Amino acid sequence: MNGLRLKKVVPVHYNTFPVIEQDPKAFVDSLPSGMGQVMNPGDELTL
Repeated sequence: MNGLRLKKVVPVHYNTFPVIEQDPKAFVDSLPSGMGQVMNPGDELTL
């Protein structure tokens, strides 16, 4: 799953157009625990 050695996956550009409407929380929930994070405006990410 993590051949790229990713530390965190942050979904972006979802729901900007009808054709790419997605549920970012459902995506993050499908990842291994702690691997993803949904960001809100103003949030900061520290690794």
